[in-house]
Amino acid sequence: MKPGCYTALITPFDQAGDLDQDGLEQLINFQIENGITGILATGTTGESPTFQWKEHDHVIAVTAQLAKGRCLRIAGTGSNNTAEALEALDHAREAQVDAVLMVDPYYNGPSSLEIRREYYEAAAVKFSDMDIIPYIMPGRTGAQMLPQDLAILAENFDNNRYILTHNKFFKDCTSLHALRLKIDSFYNKIEKNPPKVFVDFFNNMIKESNLLKRNLKQIVIELEDNKRLLNLFMTNQKLQKLFIKAEGYRIIVLKNDIPKVTKIAKDNGFFVEF
Repeated sequence: MKPGCYTALITPFDQAGDLDQDGLEQLINFQIENGITGILATGTTGESPTFQWKEHDHVIAVTAQLAKGRCLRIAGTGSNNTAEALEALDHAREAQVDAVLMVDPYYNGPSSLEIRREYYEAAAVKFSDMDIIPYIMPGRTGAQMLPQDLAILAENFDNNRYILTHNKFFKDCTSLHALRLKIDSFYNKIEKNPPKVFVDFFNNMIKESNLLKRNLKQIVIELEDNKRLLNLFMTNQKLQKLFIKAEGYRIIVLKNDIPKVTKIAKDNGFFVEF
């Protein structure tokens, strides 16, 4: 989804209690004329709990059509019944909305694990082509998907393209070049002007790449716990001049100096085979 300002629309009704389509169109036009990024139809602000599902789907379809090509369109499709939510998602997809908002299943009191596995994952698997926005509002629903389960959901499913983790982004990248291409793809295919937090995320990712380097010109020699051997390496000045670093029983020397180390060791009675 594009960063910006989104309005949760109310749903206007006429005196007979039916949808006031002219009033809805006026609301949508007003929002778009004043520079709104997107609109949400049939959220709780839109009185979705009082809709019959036929009305619910109709409001989404009308809103999607009226705002098509003018702003982003989000449809509220949540329920405390997974089957109903999936059916609402199907209707929302037919209406070609840009994303759906799913409130945590209310009243029934499911655990965070149950909400993730039996509600959001069911939607993400069946509607993998849609952006799904979890709507977590424990004060109103009496239930809550916890951050830990939200993180697992984001890691396992790509429906929400704006939840990024290092592990998720590094997947299939075998070189810094491949990582740069993946970042470029994000800018070109998903969002040319993402929020600053994403720009910083990508910049730091490149900045902190390849901080671990292999030095093939250096060799680490591990010394056995032999008193005479240790004494040789501690006191022989010719050997010590070859050391780049010595710590504990480990010595770092240049690969090209290995023959010199081997010769000194052999000259002092230690057979060495590298």
